[in-house]
Amino acid sequence: MTTHEVKPKQHIISFGGSLLFENHTLDLEFLRAIQTLLRTQVAAGNRFIVVVGGGNVSRQYQRALASLGGVDVDLDWIGIHACRFNAQLVRLLLQDISHPEVLLRAKEYARVTAPMVFAGGFTPGWSSDYVSIELAEVAGIKNVINMTNTSYVYDKDPALYPDAKAFEDLTWDAFKNLIPKEWSPGLHTPFDPHAAREAQKNAIEVAVVGKNVKNLQDVLEGKPFIGTKLHI
Repeated sequence: MTTHEVKPKQHIISFGGSLLFENHTLDLEFLRAIQTLLRTQVAAGNRFIVVVGGGNVSRQYQRALASLGGVDVDLDWIGIHACRFNAQLVRLLLQDISHPEVLLRAKEYARVTAPMVFAGGFTPGWSSDYVSIELAEVAGIKNVINMTNTSYVYDKDPALYPDAKAFEDLTWDAFKNLIPKEWSPGLHTPFDPHAAREAQKNAIEVAVVGKNVKNLQDVLEGKPFIGTKLHI
């Protein structure tokens, strides 16, 4: 009887840095749930690239630096380091199954052998969203999961407008009409404009989902999920 080797499935997950916190305190329940899910998935033979954003911590540093005279490149770099610090926190929770360093460049992925690797910010002008798309290109992955603090992409900020409309499915062209044309340090949007253009160019689909870890599991297992699919 002929047997066929089953290749491990590769996933890219991009976590908004704000998901790591609840009421300005590290959300230990969320971190435990993520740790458990990723361990279970790796034990089943799957591989992960995890990109962690800077979130509100990054924005607080950027606002302070700007008020004290920092220029845009300074704001970018402080945000990059906030992303890397957050990524290091999650990596340490899974260090026995993870690459021993947080990636600083996409090309470093070529030397990764562990089933899990973490990344934060790379270079000025790149958000963590863009980092996830860059790594998807390098790894040959056509789907990215973007966990953020809203469950869907909306036509306007649901925190300010109770009548905001949620979308379950959007083309990249339709999505780009809902967001600013350009990215700036600290921009708060479900997926940044630069990353959206790159994803569209390379036919990469992005699932925008909220903080619910069970919902993330459904996405990973190919089940129906709560969120928005962005595609060409």
